[in-house]
Amino acid sequence: RRPPYCTDHRCYTANMSEVSSNDSAARPRSAPTRLTVVGGFLGAGKTTTLLRLARMHAARGRRVGVIANDLGDGLVDAAAYRAAGLPVEEMPGVCFSCRFDDLLAAAGRLQDGRRPDVLLAEPTGSCTNLVAGVFEPLRRLYRERFVLAPYAALLDPSRAREALGASGVGGFSKRVTFLYRMQQTEAEIIAINKCDTLDADEAADVESLVRRAFPRAEVLRISARDGTGFDAFFERLERRPADTTATERSTATADAQGTASAAPIRPHAGEGDLAWVSARVWLSSNDAFAPADAISEILRRIRDNLRTDRAEIGHIKIAAEDDARLVGSLTRLDGSPELTPSPTRSTASLTMLINARVQCNV
Repeated sequence: RRPPYCTDHRCYTANMSEVSSNDSAARPRSAPTRLTVVGGFLGAGKTTTLLRLARMHAARGRRVGVIANDLGDGLVDAAAYRAAGLPVEEMPGVCFSCRFDDLLAAAGRLQDGRRPDVLLAEPTGSCTNLVAGVFEPLRRLYRERFVLAPYAALLDPSRAREALGASGVGGFSKRVTFLYRMQQTEAEIIAINKCDTLDADEAADVESLVRRAFPRAEVLRISARDGTGFDAFFERLERRPADTTATERSTATADAQGTASAAPIRPHAGEGDLAWVSARVWLSSNDAFAPADAISEILRRIRDNLRTDRAEIGHIKIAAEDDARLVGSLTRLDGSPELTPSPTRSTASLTMLINARVQCNV
């Protein structure tokens, strides 16, 4: 299915007017909650990053809540957060910047219920205009409710080499690649994730590429998997963004839209190139099987079929519904399935949550 997406990048102005008149969403709380938004393209490692940040906050005695956002219901990411013991609010079917009132309502439910000290928010991997559509209205209208962390965007080094290198496209359409660049353009911090997969020279090359493409951003190297660079990343997120940052970056993003090509691409146009699936699937067998093996095999078969169709993978995630600690993922057409370790026993049946975002040639 093709996703519902906003065709007007100025939709946030209507959202600001709508929210400012919504008394129930705008009522003040006794103390502001720290809000950390970590964005980035599909497959950049946002969920793994937020899980590690949540553990670091918890180690400091802070209560943590999470807002998960993606198209469709039955979010694998939300299930993973719940499996880690975190209170979660889901925002399915919309993006933060286009439905700011829904974001406020989700935050309000967590604030009224679990009263977290910190809210971690994961936007969908195709979301843009977060500075103009989220940070600006929060900064202007909701200082009494939220203390904003700087906006950080993650990137996958392999994807960065494709999108920012000589070809400038990789396996995605120009519209999707433009969306990718927009996400990084508006970020105050760009964190190059998965640095544990790079040697020193490769990491330096990717960092140089990112710094040239996005000179306004502070660039860090991290690995959400093994924790490399996370002390510095965590400390940087503890600082307040400058009041001028959101306005400046919103302007820079608008300039990028107008100068990117002779016929400017709408920021959300790339979303229309990404088909999506959100499904719950039941698998049964006469013989017992290992859930991890089944999930890996399903991911491999999906990948092989997509290769035949010359599609491109944003992400494909499969979680065992009964144990969402077991998650398999695939983020590249030339990649292999990755699984989080879980002591799940053999079984004769398995219910799975499947979320996929793929550019299909149809």
